[in-house]
Amino acid sequence: DLFGFDKQTSSLLLEYCGILTIWTIGSLLISGLDTAIVGHFDYKNTGYYAIASSATNFMLLLVSNLMGPLLPAISSLQVRRTPLELGGLLVITTRLSTALLAMLGIPLLFLGFPLLRIWVGVNYASHALIYLEVLVAANIVRQLAYPYALMVVGLGKQRFATVSPVLEAIVNLTVSVLLARRYGAIGVAAGTLIGAFAGVIAHFVVSMPRTQAAIAVQRL
Repeated sequence: DLFGFDKQTSSLLLEYCGILTIWTIGSLLISGLDTAIVGHFDYKNTGYYAIASSATNFMLLLVSNLMGPLLPAISSLQVRRTPLELGGLLVITTRLSTALLAMLGIPLLFLGFPLLRIWVGVNYASHALIYLEVLVAANIVRQLAYPYALMVVGLGKQRFATVSPVLEAIVNLTVSVLLARRYGAIGVAAGTLIGAFAGVIAHFVVSMPRTQAAIAVQRL
């Protein structure tokens, strides 16, 4: 054992990290290729789309940093809490996360133009606004299931929920490319929105029933 791991530990580690790698690749396909797709099919609007994407990513960064401590907390709580108690915690954290998304997202949806105008000026703000609104809406939808995803990873059950990031990545990439060929940059933004709905629906329809033994929660 070169690194001091036995076979069982190595197998568990590879399984855990391997599945998380799939999640990471899915995230790359969801958010990492959008600007490149826009640049290929609608080059003149690439700068405007990138500005909208940057503003949206800032919102996501705040949400991720504020909700991130949930992951180690769940890892430590799983030995002292029942699945029903963890389900109750999921409901509470999802409500808090949704409130946070509303606090950050609603100003971008309804005050996007004046905020962008302060940042990049009138010309860029007027062109980037439509992309910002669609991307903010898409990422609000995506992040509705973020507490659940964190809890699943914290409990080591991510293999039961992998269908969501995989499906979202496939739908996002496919629809974005198809719509970009006809509608340009706004088609890519719409692909992100459609993919977000696909990912959340997959969590509700496929993932949550498979993790009821660990997180007992009423999906309604």
